[in-house]
Amino acid sequence: MKKIIYLSFIFVLAFALIPSSIYASDNEITIGACLHDQMHGFQMDMGNGIKKEAEKYDNVTLIFTDSELDP
Repeated sequence: MKKIIYLSFIFVLAFALIPSSIYASDNEITIGACLHDQMHGFQMDMGNGIKKEAEKYDNVTLIFTDSELDP
């Protein structure tokens, strides 16, 4: 089940970042990400991966937060 969730998130993240590489633009792109918990290894890896991927692009601004299990 974790693999399905992980692959689904990677799929969504890929589609969020692909347009910035295909359509090279000088416009600033802002991406928001909120994970429900940063206490478990899987969620920590997801957060670190999102941050690392956003750092690759000069025109991408990442707004990242952790909801701390509060919907």
